[in-house]
Amino acid sequence: MATVAHAGDGNCTPMVVFDEGDTEAERRASAAFGAVAAEAKSPPVLTNVTLNVADLHRQIGRWREAYEHYQAASVLPKLQLSVSLQLRLAR
Repeated sequence: MATVAHAGDGNCTPMVVFDEGDTEAERRASAAFGAVAAEAKSPPVLTNVTLNVADLHRQIGRWREAYEHYQAASVLPKLQLSVSLQLRLAR
């Protein structure tokens, strides 16, 4: 797994590279992305990882899985706002 940093905005994007035809490598790549998503302590990181997983599925032609991840990513900003509001209200 590599991490690509975006200069200026502070974002880091995890990237898993594997052989497209290797189903075991694909399984390990998905597990790695899942582990990163599970450890994400902030909703923006989780959104970024979820979109990367969706793009991975799209690139290899797994349309249903890509769609499901894009749908999940569309809900995450609402959750992020909710968490931010909850933290502010807890002060």
